Amino acid sequence: MRRLMNGSKLNPGHLWQLIRGNNLIFIALTQYLFKYFILDYQMNEYSVFFSENTLATQRVLFLLLVLSTVFVAAAGYVINDISDIKTDQINKPDKVLVGKVISEKQAKTLYYSLNIIGVLLGFIAFYFLGKPSLVTIQLLASMMLYLYATKYKCNGFLGNLFVSFSTALVVLTVWMFAFYTLVISGSHYLLADTASLILIYGYASFAFVFTLLREWAKDLEDIKGDTATGCRSFMNKQGVEKGKKIIAVTLVMASLLIGYFQYLLFQYAPSHRLFNSVFITLIAVSLISGLPLALKAKEKQDFKKLSSLFKLIMAAGILFMILYIFS
Repeated sequence: MRRLMNGSKLNPGHLWQLIRGNNLIFIALTQYLFKYFILDYQMNEYSVFFSENTLATQRVLFLLLVLSTVFVAAAGYVINDISDIKTDQINKPDKVLVGKVISEKQAKTLYYSLNIIGVLLGFIAFYFLGKPSLVTIQLLASMMLYLYATKYKCNGFLGNLFVSFSTALVVLTVWMFAFYTLVISGSHYLLADTASLILIYGYASFAFVFTLLREWAKDLEDIKGDTATGCRSFMNKQGVEKGKKIIAVTLVMASLLIGYFQYLLFQYAPSHRLFNSVFITLIAVSLISGLPLALKAKEKQDFKKLSSLFKLIMAAGILFMILYIFS
Protein backbone atom coordinates (compact mmCIF):
# COMPACT_ATOMS: atom_id res chain seq x y z
CA MET A 1 0.00 0.00 0.00
CA ARG A 2 2.87 2.35 0.80
CA ARG A 3 4.35 1.65 -2.64
CA LEU A 4 1.00 2.48 -4.22
CA MET A 5 0.91 5.85 -2.44
CA ASN A 6 4.46 6.77 -3.42
CA GLY A 7 4.58 9.11 -6.40
CA SER A 8 0.95 10.13 -6.01
CA LYS A 9 -0.97 12.69 -3.99
CA LEU A 10 -2.95 9.92 -2.30
CA ASN A 11 -2.88 10.12 1.50
CA PRO A 12 -4.65 7.94 4.10
CA GLY A 13 -7.63 10.30 4.09
CA HIS A 14 -8.00 10.04 0.32
CA LEU A 15 -7.63 6.26 0.48
CA TRP A 16 -10.36 6.08 3.13
CA GLN A 17 -12.60 8.16 0.87
CA LEU A 18 -11.78 6.06 -2.21
CA ILE A 19 -12.65 2.74 -0.57
CA ARG A 20 -15.62 4.28 1.32
CA GLY A 21 -14.18 3.43 4.73
CA ASN A 22 -17.32 4.40 6.63
CA ASN A 23 -19.42 2.07 4.49
CA LEU A 24 -16.95 -0.76 5.05
CA ILE A 25 -17.24 -0.36 8.81
CA PHE A 26 -21.01 -0.60 8.46
CA ILE A 27 -20.71 -3.76 6.32
CA ALA A 28 -18.52 -5.41 8.98
CA LEU A 29 -20.91 -4.27 11.72
CA THR A 30 -23.86 -5.73 9.80
CA GLN A 31 -22.24 -9.15 9.57
CA TYR A 32 -21.19 -9.21 13.21
CA LEU A 33 -24.60 -8.09 14.49
CA PHE A 34 -26.44 -10.61 12.32
CA LYS A 35 -24.14 -13.43 13.44
CA TYR A 36 -24.05 -12.75 17.17
CA PHE A 37 -27.40 -11.05 17.85
CA ILE A 38 -29.65 -12.98 15.46
CA LEU A 39 -28.25 -16.35 14.37
CA ASP A 40 -26.33 -17.22 17.55
CA TYR A 41 -29.35 -16.24 19.61
CA GLN A 42 -31.49 -18.64 17.58
CA MET A 43 -28.92 -21.40 18.13
CA ASN A 44 -28.96 -20.79 21.88
CA GLU A 45 -32.75 -20.99 21.94
CA TYR A 46 -32.47 -24.47 20.42
CA SER A 47 -29.72 -25.47 22.87
CA VAL A 48 -26.91 -25.60 20.31
CA PHE A 49 -23.58 -25.16 22.04
CA PHE A 50 -19.96 -25.61 20.93
CA SER A 51 -16.78 -26.33 22.85
CA GLU A 52 -14.46 -23.44 23.70
CA ASN A 53 -11.90 -24.61 21.14
CA THR A 54 -14.54 -24.84 18.42
CA LEU A 55 -15.89 -21.40 19.31
CA ALA A 56 -12.40 -19.90 19.20
CA THR A 57 -11.80 -21.37 15.75
CA GLN A 58 -15.18 -20.14 14.52
CA ARG A 59 -14.43 -16.62 15.72
CA VAL A 60 -11.17 -16.52 13.78
CA LEU A 61 -12.76 -17.94 10.62
CA PHE A 62 -15.68 -15.53 10.88
CA LEU A 63 -13.27 -12.60 11.24
CA LEU A 64 -11.55 -13.74 8.04
CA LEU A 65 -14.93 -13.96 6.32
CA VAL A 66 -15.87 -10.42 7.41
CA LEU A 67 -12.51 -9.08 6.23
CA SER A 68 -13.03 -10.91 2.93
CA THR A 69 -16.40 -9.20 2.48
CA VAL A 70 -14.90 -5.82 3.35
CA PHE A 71 -12.00 -6.17 0.88
CA VAL A 72 -14.30 -7.29 -1.96
CA ALA A 73 -16.65 -4.37 -1.23
CA ALA A 74 -13.71 -1.93 -1.14
CA ALA A 75 -12.58 -3.22 -4.54
CA GLY A 76 -16.11 -2.63 -5.83
CA TYR A 77 -16.01 1.00 -4.73
CA VAL A 78 -12.64 1.52 -6.43
CA ILE A 79 -13.68 0.05 -9.78
CA ASN A 80 -16.85 2.12 -9.62
CA ASP A 81 -14.84 5.32 -9.23
CA ILE A 82 -12.56 4.30 -12.10
CA SER A 83 -15.55 3.78 -14.39
CA ASP A 84 -17.25 7.00 -13.22
CA ILE A 85 -14.41 9.45 -13.83
CA LYS A 86 -16.22 11.45 -16.52
CA THR A 87 -19.65 11.53 -14.85
CA ASP A 88 -18.17 12.35 -11.43
CA GLN A 89 -16.34 15.33 -12.94
CA ILE A 90 -19.81 16.74 -13.66
CA ASN A 91 -21.86 15.42 -10.73
CA LYS A 92 -19.31 15.87 -7.92
CA PRO A 93 -16.10 17.48 -9.25
CA ASP A 94 -14.83 18.29 -5.75
CA LYS A 95 -14.86 14.60 -4.77
CA VAL A 96 -13.08 13.11 -7.78
CA LEU A 97 -9.95 11.22 -6.73
CA VAL A 98 -9.08 8.96 -9.68
CA GLY A 99 -7.12 11.00 -12.20
CA LYS A 100 -6.36 13.72 -9.65
CA VAL A 101 -4.77 12.34 -6.49
CA ILE A 102 -4.29 8.82 -7.82
CA SER A 103 -3.72 7.75 -11.41
CA GLU A 104 -6.11 5.39 -13.15
CA LYS A 105 -3.32 2.81 -13.38
CA GLN A 106 -2.66 2.99 -9.64
CA ALA A 107 -6.39 2.75 -8.93
CA LYS A 108 -6.61 -0.41 -11.04
CA THR A 109 -3.65 -1.89 -9.16
CA LEU A 110 -5.46 -1.13 -5.91
CA TYR A 111 -8.65 -2.70 -7.26
CA TYR A 112 -6.96 -5.97 -8.23
CA SER A 113 -5.02 -6.09 -4.96
CA LEU A 114 -8.15 -5.65 -2.83
CA ASN A 115 -10.04 -8.26 -4.85
CA ILE A 116 -7.28 -10.85 -4.64
CA ILE A 117 -6.89 -10.35 -0.89
CA GLY A 118 -10.66 -10.48 -0.37
CA VAL A 119 -11.20 -13.69 -2.33
CA LEU A 120 -8.11 -15.31 -0.75
CA LEU A 121 -9.36 -14.51 2.77
CA GLY A 122 -12.76 -15.94 1.87
CA PHE A 123 -11.15 -19.12 0.55
CA ILE A 124 -9.09 -19.56 3.73
CA ALA A 125 -12.18 -19.06 5.92
CA PHE A 126 -14.32 -21.53 3.97
CA TYR A 127 -11.46 -24.01 3.51
CA PHE A 128 -10.87 -24.38 7.23
CA LEU A 129 -14.62 -24.40 7.78
CA GLY A 130 -14.64 -27.49 5.57
CA LYS A 131 -16.54 -25.99 2.64
CA PRO A 132 -14.01 -24.32 0.28
CA SER A 133 -16.54 -24.24 -2.58
CA LEU A 134 -18.39 -21.45 -0.74
CA VAL A 135 -15.71 -19.03 -1.90
CA THR A 136 -17.89 -18.79 -5.01
CA ILE A 137 -20.08 -16.42 -2.97
CA GLN A 138 -17.23 -13.90 -2.76
CA LEU A 139 -16.35 -14.49 -6.41
CA LEU A 140 -19.98 -13.87 -7.36
CA ALA A 141 -20.08 -10.62 -5.38
CA SER A 142 -16.82 -9.47 -6.96
CA MET A 143 -18.06 -10.31 -10.44
CA MET A 144 -21.39 -8.49 -9.97
CA LEU A 145 -19.70 -5.35 -8.64
CA TYR A 146 -17.28 -5.37 -11.56
CA LEU A 147 -20.00 -5.89 -14.17
CA TYR A 148 -22.12 -3.19 -12.55
CA ALA A 149 -19.33 -0.62 -12.69
CA THR A 150 -17.97 -1.45 -16.14
CA LYS A 151 -21.01 -2.54 -18.14
CA TYR A 152 -24.45 -2.52 -16.57
CA LYS A 153 -24.54 0.70 -14.54
CA CYS A 154 -25.33 2.60 -17.71
CA ASN A 155 -27.35 -0.16 -19.28
CA GLY A 156 -30.74 -0.28 -17.60
CA PHE A 157 -32.16 -2.15 -14.63
CA LEU A 158 -29.72 -5.06 -14.36
CA GLY A 159 -26.97 -2.94 -12.84
CA ASN A 160 -29.22 -1.88 -9.95
CA LEU A 161 -30.10 -5.53 -9.36
CA PHE A 162 -26.42 -6.48 -9.17
CA VAL A 163 -25.69 -3.90 -6.47
CA SER A 164 -28.82 -4.74 -4.49
CA PHE A 165 -28.16 -8.47 -4.58
CA SER A 166 -24.55 -7.88 -3.54
CA THR A 167 -25.86 -6.06 -0.47
CA ALA A 168 -28.25 -8.92 0.31
CA LEU A 169 -25.27 -11.29 0.08
CA VAL A 170 -23.71 -9.49 3.05
CA VAL A 171 -26.46 -11.07 5.17
CA LEU A 172 -26.82 -14.34 3.28
CA THR A 173 -23.08 -15.08 3.48
CA VAL A 174 -23.27 -14.99 7.28
CA TRP A 175 -26.18 -17.42 7.20
CA MET A 176 -24.25 -19.80 4.91
CA PHE A 177 -21.28 -19.67 7.29
CA ALA A 178 -23.44 -20.39 10.33
CA PHE A 179 -25.39 -23.11 8.50
CA TYR A 180 -22.25 -25.06 7.61
CA THR A 181 -20.76 -24.72 11.09
CA LEU A 182 -23.89 -26.57 12.24
CA VAL A 183 -23.80 -29.14 9.42
CA ILE A 184 -20.13 -29.98 9.97
CA SER A 185 -20.59 -30.26 13.74
CA GLY A 186 -23.43 -32.74 13.20
CA SER A 187 -25.97 -30.51 14.95
CA HIS A 188 -29.62 -31.50 15.06
CA TYR A 189 -30.52 -27.85 14.49
CA LEU A 190 -29.69 -26.19 11.14
CA LEU A 191 -31.29 -22.72 11.39
CA ALA A 192 -34.19 -24.10 9.34
CA ASP A 193 -36.98 -23.31 11.79
CA THR A 194 -39.62 -20.86 10.58
CA ALA A 195 -38.55 -17.94 12.80
CA SER A 196 -34.91 -18.19 11.67
CA LEU A 197 -35.86 -18.34 8.00
CA ILE A 198 -38.13 -15.31 8.43
CA LEU A 199 -35.23 -13.37 9.98
CA ILE A 200 -32.75 -14.48 7.31
CA TYR A 201 -34.95 -13.77 4.29
CA GLY A 202 -36.51 -10.74 5.94
CA TYR A 203 -33.18 -9.02 6.52
CA ALA A 204 -31.86 -10.04 3.08
CA SER A 205 -35.02 -8.57 1.51
CA PHE A 206 -34.71 -5.42 3.63
CA ALA A 207 -31.10 -4.93 2.46
CA PHE A 208 -32.05 -5.64 -1.15
CA VAL A 209 -35.05 -3.32 -1.51
CA PHE A 210 -33.63 -0.34 0.37
CA THR A 211 -30.35 -0.60 -1.52
CA LEU A 212 -32.38 -0.63 -4.74
CA LEU A 213 -34.33 2.45 -3.63
CA ARG A 214 -31.14 4.25 -2.67
CA GLU A 215 -29.47 3.38 -5.98
CA TRP A 216 -32.45 4.83 -7.85
CA ALA A 217 -32.40 8.02 -5.75
CA LYS A 218 -28.66 8.40 -6.42
CA ASP A 219 -29.21 7.87 -10.14
CA LEU A 220 -31.78 10.67 -10.22
CA GLU A 221 -29.41 12.83 -8.16
CA ASP A 222 -26.68 12.26 -10.80
CA ILE A 223 -28.94 12.39 -13.85
CA LYS A 224 -27.27 15.54 -15.23
CA GLY A 225 -23.82 14.02 -15.42
CA ASP A 226 -25.14 10.67 -16.64
CA THR A 227 -27.03 12.35 -19.47
CA ALA A 228 -24.03 14.43 -20.49
CA THR A 229 -21.78 11.36 -20.70
CA GLY A 230 -24.36 9.11 -22.35
CA CYS A 231 -24.83 6.89 -19.29
CA ARG A 232 -28.30 5.40 -19.73
CA SER A 233 -29.08 4.09 -16.26
CA PHE A 234 -32.56 2.77 -15.51
CA MET A 235 -33.63 6.04 -13.90
CA ASN A 236 -32.03 8.06 -16.68
CA LYS A 237 -34.21 6.22 -19.18
CA GLN A 238 -37.34 6.83 -17.09
CA GLY A 239 -36.74 10.51 -16.44
CA VAL A 240 -37.26 12.43 -13.21
CA GLU A 241 -41.07 12.50 -13.12
CA LYS A 242 -41.60 8.84 -13.90
CA GLY A 243 -38.55 7.81 -11.88
CA LYS A 244 -39.70 9.35 -8.63
CA LYS A 245 -43.12 7.70 -9.02
CA ILE A 246 -41.40 4.34 -9.45
CA ILE A 247 -39.48 5.01 -6.23
CA ALA A 248 -42.70 5.92 -4.41
CA VAL A 249 -44.53 2.79 -5.55
CA THR A 250 -41.54 0.57 -4.75
CA LEU A 251 -41.25 2.15 -1.30
CA VAL A 252 -44.89 1.28 -0.58
CA MET A 253 -44.38 -2.28 -1.81
CA ALA A 254 -41.15 -2.63 0.17
CA SER A 255 -42.86 -1.39 3.33
CA LEU A 256 -45.65 -3.91 2.88
CA LEU A 257 -43.13 -6.71 2.28
CA ILE A 258 -41.05 -5.93 5.37
CA GLY A 259 -44.23 -5.41 7.36
CA TYR A 260 -45.40 -8.86 6.29
CA PHE A 261 -42.13 -10.40 7.47
CA GLN A 262 -42.63 -8.71 10.83
CA TYR A 263 -46.19 -10.05 11.01
CA LEU A 264 -44.91 -13.58 10.35
CA LEU A 265 -42.18 -13.16 12.93
CA PHE A 266 -44.77 -12.06 15.49
CA GLN A 267 -46.74 -15.23 14.73
CA TYR A 268 -43.78 -17.60 15.08
CA ALA A 269 -41.69 -15.73 17.66
CA PRO A 270 -44.19 -13.72 19.74
CA SER A 271 -41.72 -13.18 22.58
CA HIS A 272 -39.77 -10.64 20.51
CA ARG A 273 -42.40 -7.91 20.68
CA LEU A 274 -39.94 -5.07 21.26
CA PHE A 275 -38.00 -5.97 18.10
CA ASN A 276 -41.26 -6.28 16.17
CA SER A 277 -42.65 -2.99 17.40
CA VAL A 278 -39.50 -0.97 16.78
CA PHE A 279 -39.02 -2.40 13.29
CA ILE A 280 -42.64 -1.78 12.31
CA THR A 281 -42.25 1.78 13.59
CA LEU A 282 -39.14 2.17 11.43
CA ILE A 283 -41.01 1.01 8.34
CA ALA A 284 -43.90 3.36 9.12
CA VAL A 285 -41.48 6.29 9.53
CA SER A 286 -39.76 5.42 6.25
CA LEU A 287 -43.09 5.40 4.47
CA ILE A 288 -44.43 8.59 6.07
CA SER A 289 -41.21 10.55 5.49
CA GLY A 290 -40.01 8.94 2.26
CA LEU A 291 -43.21 8.96 0.23
CA PRO A 292 -43.86 12.73 0.18
CA LEU A 293 -40.14 13.41 -0.23
CA ALA A 294 -40.01 11.15 -3.29
CA LEU A 295 -43.14 12.58 -4.90
CA LYS A 296 -42.12 16.21 -4.33
CA ALA A 297 -38.47 15.80 -5.34
CA LYS A 298 -37.34 17.89 -8.32
CA GLU A 299 -33.80 19.11 -7.76
CA LYS A 300 -30.49 17.35 -7.19
CA GLN A 301 -30.56 18.20 -3.48
CA ASP A 302 -34.03 16.65 -3.10
CA PHE A 303 -32.80 13.30 -4.37
CA LYS A 304 -29.68 13.58 -2.22
CA LYS A 305 -31.94 13.92 0.84
CA LEU A 306 -33.97 10.94 -0.32
CA SER A 307 -30.84 8.85 -0.78
CA SER A 308 -29.63 9.86 2.69
CA LEU A 309 -33.01 8.91 4.17
CA PHE A 310 -32.84 5.41 2.68
CA LYS A 311 -29.27 5.02 3.98
CA LEU A 312 -30.39 6.11 7.45
CA ILE A 313 -33.28 3.62 7.40
CA MET A 314 -30.91 0.81 6.45
CA ALA A 315 -28.50 1.78 9.23
CA ALA A 316 -31.30 1.88 11.80
CA GLY A 317 -32.68 -1.47 10.63
CA ILE A 318 -29.28 -3.10 11.02
CA LEU A 319 -28.62 -1.57 14.45
CA PHE A 320 -32.05 -2.75 15.63
CA MET A 321 -30.70 -6.33 15.44
CA ILE A 322 -29.35 -5.65 18.93
CA LEU A 323 -32.93 -5.47 20.23
CA TYR A 324 -33.68 -9.05 19.19
CA ILE A 325 -31.96 -10.59 22.20
CA PHE A 326 -33.59 -8.15 24.63
CA SER A 327 -37.16 -8.72 23.46
